[in-house]
Order: sequence, then structure tokens, then C-alpha cells
Amino acid sequence: MARRLAAENEDWFDVDQYDNLANPEGHFRTLGPEVWMQTEGKVTHFVAGGSTGGTISGTGKFLKVGRQFFFIMKWQPCANVLPSPPLPLPLPSR
Repeated sequence: MARRLAAENEDWFDVDQYDNLANPEGHFRTLGPEVWMQTEGKVTHFVAGGSTGGTISGTGKFLKVGRQFFFIMKWQPCANVLPSPPLPLPLPSR
């Protein structure tokens, strides 16, 4: 539907988040640091709704760096069109 709507409306853009491998990386570079700064590094849990998995994997990956105990939870709707991403994710240095 998003592709059709973008094709029908010249001012619209389809971000193609389901096939865009940069989706988790975008959250790693933006939302992860934002959550970290707003909680002054005191965040211990991160919960996100499931869809493409980009938000939970990218943000969770950032927040978990260098922390032995950090909890990442994903709420998955019953009618999700994609499977959850494989876990565990490799932890990069921050």
C-alpha cells in the first residue's frame, strides 16, 4: 500500500522500512543516543512494539553496549507480517 500511495502522490516518499537494511542502523544512531541522554544513562529496560524490528534492534543494540545487564523486550502483534530478527545481535563499541 505504501508503494502505491507514494507512486500516486508525487510529494510522498516510501521509506521502505521492511526492506531497508539501514532501518536498525538509523535507530542505533538516533533513538538509542536520545534515550541514553534523556535518561542520563540510567535506563535499564527498553520495550518496543514489533513490526520491522528496526526500532527494537537498533535502539536496544545501542543501549546494551558495555552493559552486562540490560533488558530488551519486544511486544509482537499476532498478525505481524515479518518474523522477529534473529537474536542475539552483535554488540558494537559505542
